[in-house]
Amino acid sequence: MVESDLLNKNLLSDSRQGNKAQIVPVQTKTLQHLPKRPAVDLAFHNLTYRVKEGNRSNAKTILKGVSGRLRSGELTAIMGPSGAGKSTLLNILSGYKATNIEGSVTMNGHERNISAF
Repeated sequence: MVESDLLNKNLLSDSRQGNKAQIVPVQTKTLQHLPKRPAVDLAFHNLTYRVKEGNRSNAKTILKGVSGRLRSGELTAIMGPSGAGKSTLLNILSGYKATNIEGSVTMNGHERNISAF
């Protein structure tokens, strides 16, 4: 077995007895207790989100032309600097924000039904 494989199966801890490292077995956590759910793939195309700026008639664009795909079983990172719109994108995809949005969001290839969330 490779050393990295051992680290994945065991946790190194300081025994505090002469500062010798001790290998302690760790049980792998599984999600077997959760009910099976059908796979969900989300895709979004050309999302644009605007908000009004105070009393003014002009709007501020928060997201502009954002497209992407989130596939079931894959880990996807959404990265960017503060204020880039990461949380806004997730709020749109989850249905928390539903107004002032242009573009499309599909779930498993079909137009997303926001009332199903």
